[in-house]
Amino acid sequence: MNKLDTLRLKQYSHESKAWERLLYFFKQENVFLKTRLSEVLDNRNDTELLVSAEYFQNHFILKDELIDKLLQEIHEQEKDWKENLINNSPVPYKKQLDKKEKLRAQMQNFKENFQKIEIEFNKYVIPI
Repeated sequence: MNKLDTLRLKQYSHESKAWERLLYFFKQENVFLKTRLSEVLDNRNDTELLVSAEYFQNHFILKDELIDKLLQEIHEQEKDWKENLINNSPVPYKKQLDKKEKLRAQMQNFKENFQKIEIEFNKYVIPI
């Protein structure tokens, strides 16, 4: 493996670690949103509010599940990159690059969707 390949692997690893930090941030933010939802429900519990609360609660649960899935994919990918370094393998394999691009698109989509539901929730809570 040449120096350029090693640098490329280190960059892929850096990107994965940045995604991991971002996902842990979103996981924490999701906890705050669920806590805020609980606080809103403690103050009122009419039927219309419960329907909306269930909608947001379901989204928050799905976000948690997706975060866990993305973290698992990142860890698997990181393991593959480390194996390349250890085994002095040619870097990177097309299959690994395809996975990286897919994960990059998933991360972008996740960020956009998370922020959208967060804004929607904040707009919902303001008038309550």
